Amino acid sequence: MTVTPFRFVHATCLSLDEPLAGLGMGLQGEERHLAEDATLIAWERILDISIDAQAELLLLTGNTFLSTSGSLRARVALERGFRRLDDAGIRVCIVPGPGDPAAVWERDFQLPPNVDLLEDESAETVLIERNGQTLASVRVIASARSDEAGWSAQGPAAFDAVRAPWHIGLVPAGTPIEWQQQQPVALDRPDVSRAAATLVKTAMEAGCNYLALGEGVRSTYAYRGGIAHDPGPVQSLGQHLTGPCGVSIVDVLPTGEVRIAPSTVAPVRWETMVVDVDADTTSDELAERMALTLLEREPDSDDEMWIVLWKLRGQNAALNDLSEPRRLRELWKRIEAEMEGDQTLRRVHRLIREPRWDQLQMASEETLGRGFVDMLEADGAALLDTVRQELLSQDWNSPAHRRLLIHLMEETPSAEVLAEARAAGLMWLA
Repeated sequence: MTVTPFRFVHATCLSLDEPLAGLGMGLQGEERHLAEDATLIAWERILDISIDAQAELLLLTGNTFLSTSGSLRARVALERGFRRLDDAGIRVCIVPGPGDPAAVWERDFQLPPNVDLLEDESAETVLIERNGQTLASVRVIASARSDEAGWSAQGPAAFDAVRAPWHIGLVPAGTPIEWQQQQPVALDRPDVSRAAATLVKTAMEAGCNYLALGEGVRSTYAYRGGIAHDPGPVQSLGQHLTGPCGVSIVDVLPTGEVRIAPSTVAPVRWETMVVDVDADTTSDELAERMALTLLEREPDSDDEMWIVLWKLRGQNAALNDLSEPRRLRELWKRIEAEMEGDQTLRRVHRLIREPRWDQLQMASEETLGRGFVDMLEADGAALLDTVRQELLSQDWNSPAHRRLLIHLMEETPSAEVLAEARAAGLMWLA
């Protein structure tokens, strides 16, 4: 079957009107405005990109908003945006994630005719058309609700035969799978069904050309006859995710292959900068070195503000002085003075203080700090699994809260959790 070229935009984890974490109350003026409106600004940019690129379709693959926040601004921004896309003749396909369950979409939103809400794999397939010609089909492949209840003895039904030249499958945020060696596998947890992984494999084998993943971790996996892709979150909400964030513009070529182009939409970007300092470094030299480190990293054209997280390593009198807020403010001013010729974006500086790892590693086995390090290295993974199981066994206010908790645990790598635990613990024990 001949493929007519077309274009669509894939976005996930918009988290509309959610605050940026870890900034405290110190921001004022335009910096505060950007931090408060970052996700909403990103949404407006997604609309602009979709219209300017003459996309046929916008895919939203989960956690477009977080229902627990109950944000009116998010709802209004979405409804206005959908109407704007409707005026431009652009279709929207939404598959909910754990943060934005279908029941909330159906209860709180007035969706125009160009928007299709596909709750799970039981939803009807959507056909994307241009001038009466079918370009592609869109359907949910698997979700957090996938189970084996409706399967025959032979397993799940094959990917439905739909008369379309090209097929898009949705695998939203919260779907309990991970990718290993370019293949989906069920999460290794006793409370997780293997149904979702089986359904995704079935779709891959049955001719699904593009699997739209929604976990919010930028990644691409090629398989025979298609590709699975996650554009990553639209806007990072905290220092755990640095670098540019945005959406993917996907061009479907006449051959049926795809060309994926990332497009940054996040106005606020987090960056971690590491500077090693020797004993003889003066305050002026430190500021100059930090400014040079900043200049080595190029901003994206859509970046309006960077949250710069500084890790200063070494033993130096100038570093010791930074425990005083006044000294720290002076350092930030010196850095900005060094950067006077580069006023392309706003910068907010933060200092990350780390314990003296070398001293802790050399400490006696009898110290609390050393014992803590040894415990995490030996049993950290097992302890983390125990904590996760205890959290899941608690009596949560609603199923939605529990699903959100599961999503957050699945989204956060174990190594990141252990690193944070180590740093937090040693700040007290060092």
